[in-house]
Amino acid sequence: DELYPVLLDAMNGTTESNMSASNTNQIPIYVAESQELLNEIRGQKLNAGDSILSMISFPVPSDLQELVDNPPILILEDVRNAENVGSILRTAFCLGITSIVASPTAWASLRDTRAARCSMGTIYYHRFYRASDLGKTIKAIQADGITVYGVEIGETARPVGPHGIDPNWAAVMGNEDLGLTQAAGKACDHIVFVPQAHGDSLNVGHAAAITLFELGREGPL
Repeated sequence: DELYPVLLDAMNGTTESNMSASNTNQIPIYVAESQELLNEIRGQKLNAGDSILSMISFPVPSDLQELVDNPPILILEDVRNAENVGSILRTAFCLGITSIVASPTAWASLRDTRAARCSMGTIYYHRFYRASDLGKTIKAIQADGITVYGVEIGETARPVGPHGIDPNWAAVMGNEDLGLTQAAGKACDHIVFVPQAHGDSLNVGHAAAITLFELGREGPL
């Protein structure tokens, strides 16, 4: 008995027998020839309902150009709480935003099952890019004509409003406690904030929802 690979295209759900080196969306799924082999892998006998055993490598990274070609873009800088990340992704998907850039800290949150649960499954409909150097990534995004808005309360910040009729914009959401890093803030074209009547700041999920809606309000949606 042996395991043999079947390839799943993560973006459209189709299966293939041969992997294309240029297709980063393909995921190998190993199929066992017999239940006895699965029993050996699991270490105990399978129950009647255990038809699939899986270990998923997620998220599947995309090339940055794939995201740049599909704006708007949501950039998560050190958003640490997986439930916040999931909630933000759910909102982004509902507003037509499926291109996500994540710092290493935010990337770790994406791998937490709570992010998938709180996203109500929409996490699997996004493209993801892991930005080890966020400042450099922001510059690369801007080089393709995309305006980058950092979301932060500060002296130079202006109230968030519509970007315009085109979708060529990106929004950067910072850490729950510390907000944007100084380097990320300097890299942005504009700093915006959500006006409030009371309180120090909104939860990052709520701030993201309002910001994404306002930036895209006069766009194709």
